[in-house]
Amino acid sequence: MKRKKNKKKQKSSSWGGVLKSYLKEFLLGNNMLDVYDCDLEDDENLTKEGKRKKNLLGAAAWILAGLYLGVLPFRNWENGIEHPIVIVIIESMAVGTLILGVLKLKKA
Repeated sequence: MKRKKNKKKQKSSSWGGVLKSYLKEFLLGNNMLDVYDCDLEDDENLTKEGKRKKNLLGAAAWILAGLYLGVLPFRNWENGIEHPIVIVIIESMAVGTLILGVLKLKKA
């Protein structure tokens, strides 16, 4: 029996593979990848369904960030009353982040 030397990496679209690919891209980013001289090989191993799941995961992260920003000024209301412009800035950032998340979700 001969062993095959040319094994191809198996394409995956499981949530585990998608989460690994997303976290690798999010935490390492492109700047860190250049330092460590490596590529995002996980993205190549994802099927179309896996890439769609990765986009859904990114959209959910943007939506959660927007919701967190929206609630943030109400956690410390006393300081917010003293500086109303800060509340306006944070709430506008929250709305923008939510819109970005919804657009990403719609695209996926």
